[in-house]
Amino acid sequence: MLNARTDIYLMPIGPEATRFERTVERLRAYREAGADCLFAPGVYDLETIQKLVQALKLRSIFWRIPPAQASRKWKKPAWPV
Repeated sequence: MLNARTDIYLMPIGPEATRFERTVERLRAYREAGADCLFAPGVYDLETIQKLVQALKLRSIFWRIPPAQASRKWKKPAWPV
């Protein structure tokens, strides 16, 4: 199994306005190169996670969120599993 990740959000790297597009671009490239699992650590808001799932056409995705950022909206998945 080949895992691939981009730390654009985690570090954070570059202008905030371009992080989503650059993250999608890198993760798509990793998938095309044969990655089985894609990771984008540092993404904690539900809206961005939903957009990543849609942009990457993922079937399921798992994120660990810091307890301080957890909220009631995380009690059920907001994407197809």
